Amino acid sequence: MLMTSAMRTLALTVGANGLPGEWTSGDIGQVGSAGASSEETGRWVVSGSGSDIWGTADSFQFAYHELSGDGVLTARIEKLEATDEWAKAGLMVRGSADPGAAMCMLVATPLHGVVVQYRPWPGGGCEGNERWQMVDPPQWLRLTRAGATLTADRSDDGQTWVRVHRTYITMPDPVLIGFCVTAHDNGKTALAVFTDVTLESA
Repeated sequence: MLMTSAMRTLALTVGANGLPGEWTSGDIGQVGSAGASSEETGRWVVSGSGSDIWGTADSFQFAYHELSGDGVLTARIEKLEATDEWAKAGLMVRGSADPGAAMCMLVATPLHGVVVQYRPWPGGGCEGNERWQMVDPPQWLRLTRAGATLTADRSDDGQTWVRVHRTYITMPDPVLIGFCVTAHDNGKTALAVFTDVTLESA
């Protein structure tokens, strides 16, 4: 990690909206049906419709926390419904809730393994598809923000980590960091389950 200051773990006490305090959720872009996010006893369930997170505008469900400065989000993805071979569920850092915001995500897919994709600037096209072989959930995912440096790692056990990709994207402060799910088919809704969630902030 590139952190130079001490990290603190943000509290995950349940708030009024069914998510931990200071977390929120909502659909980004044009979705075929409303998504939903909830957390209970450490089990996060995020379901989303949407055509994709790609191109110049995204379409998905996002459960997120505002992050000022540097931070690390870690989670174990246990399940993703295969609504499409390119259905996606994982971790995202995003400049805003605008569908065309700059972003970087580390996601699991049904048929394309663990993938990093990103939009370097608002309204621009997406890049990436750096992937780590054909691995299925459960998988540990970790996304680290250190200034403009965004680093994505994966693990089979949450102990030994392997670098998937590192990129550099300038975003406003604070950013939005959290869980993204898209069905990659606006006529369907994909459900994903995350556990062992930690969010650390510098």
